[in-house]
Amino acid sequence: MLKSLSVKINWYGWQEKPWDVLPYIDVFLFTSTFEAFGLVLVEAISRNIPIVSTDLLEIRDFLKEGINGEVAPADQVEIFKQKVLKVLKYDEETRSNIYKSNTSVIIENIRNFIQENIHD
Repeated sequence: MLKSLSVKINWYGWQEKPWDVLPYIDVFLFTSTFEAFGLVLVEAISRNIPIVSTDLLEIRDFLKEGINGEVAPADQVEIFKQKVLKVLKYDEETRSNIYKSNTSVIIENIRNFIQENIHD
């Protein structure tokens, strides 16, 4: 199964202009085992790209499993692979709901940040 999955993957690597590549991405893979939060996650969310991520505490604030992506344990490659395949099979309705979900997640996180850090 992993071999057949690799046929479907285009590895873009480092891009000088990543925004030019984002429209062609079906799923964003965040495989970090230590980076709790990366700006690249916000970029993927802002472009409504489904995400498969390792299970890092901070990612749970942005990634709602089954709604705008999937989460897998960092040390479980097979589970991660299954989550990627699941996202690739999202139907059109699920993919269109990602926009609504991401907008809600972003608004909720901004509201929480303001309440925790600015609001008296």
